[in-house]
Amino acid sequence: MRFPWEALKAFSRLFSSQQITEFDQTLFGDQFDNFRQGMSVMFPDSDDINFKRIRSNRLKLLGYSWQADIKTWIKVSG
Repeated sequence: MRFPWEALKAFSRLFSSQQITEFDQTLFGDQFDNFRQGMSVMFPDSDDINFKRIRSNRLKLLGYSWQADIKTWIKVSG
């Protein structure tokens, strides 16, 4: 089946993009506007672990750093 492979390739391109994408709007939900403006973002601890991993790695790729003491992602570069 080639459909799962094509979906995986599309996800990979969206995930590794150095630019903000529609994927980010879905991924960051109500925090998307803060993210798009380079502001700090926070998310609930109740999210699925795999979803949290995807979101965390996407934020790191785009220049954010996790600040554990305040449980917030802060833009540190760019």
